[in-house]
Parts: sequence; C-alpha cells; structure tokens
Amino acid sequence: MNALGIFTGLDMRNQTLEFMNTNFGKAGAYYYWISRGLDERRSEPTASASPSARKIPSRRTSSSSMPWSPSSPR
Repeated sequence: MNALGIFTGLDMRNQTLEFMNTNFGKAGAYYYWISRGLDERRSEPTASASPSARKIPSRRTSSSSMPWSPSSPR
C-alpha cells in the first residue's frame, strides 16, 4: 500500500473504487467500503452471553452504600 501512496485510512478513502479494484483485485472493494465505515457482512455471535453479563445491577442512591464517601480520600 505504501508504494501506492496509501499510508493511512484517509489515503485509502480518497481512492476510487476502480483504483482499489485494479490494485487489490477482489479485496479492493472490501478496502474501499471498509475505509468508508461500511461493512455489510452479517454479524453472528459465536457464544451466548454469560449469566453474569445479563444481570442488571441494582441502583443504589444512598451514599451509605458507597464503599467510600466523596469527601474522604481513597
């Protein structure tokens, strides 16, 4: 990429789709679109969330439940 003057994502984004396809073949379109923040690949999770990740913490509003008070040094 450096030989083509592409050093950053911005350099890649400034290229045309034709340029990318000519110089990178099949991957050219992928690089072209990904440099623009577009990725149409389907996202599928490989594992389900753990039980602890699904828990929603309870809200505690009283300062007495805090392990330290805002005015005390940590």
